[in-house]
Amino acid sequence: VTHALGTNTLDAMRAGLLLGCAYMIDGFVEQMEQELGGSATVVATGGFSSVIQPLCKKKIVYDPQLIQKGLYEMYRMTAEK
Repeated sequence: VTHALGTNTLDAMRAGLLLGCAYMIDGFVEQMEQELGGSATVVATGGFSSVIQPLCKKKIVYDPQLIQKGLYEMYRMTAEK
C-alpha cells in the first residue's frame, strides 16, 4: 500500500504522525515477538486505532468494544458473588 505524504504542510504532518505511529507499533510488536520467541496476538482498541491499525504491517486485531466487554465481564463476575 502506498501512502501519499501530502501536498502541503498540514497533510505531510498528518501522514508523518499516522505512519510514524504505525511504524512504531510494528517495531514494538517485532521486538516483543523476538523476546517471546514467537508470535504475539495484538489487539487495538479505542482512540485512533481504527485509523492506525490498517497502516501497520503486523497483524493487529481491531476491537473497538474491548474495554466495555472487559468491564461488563468484571461486573458479571462480581454480581454473581
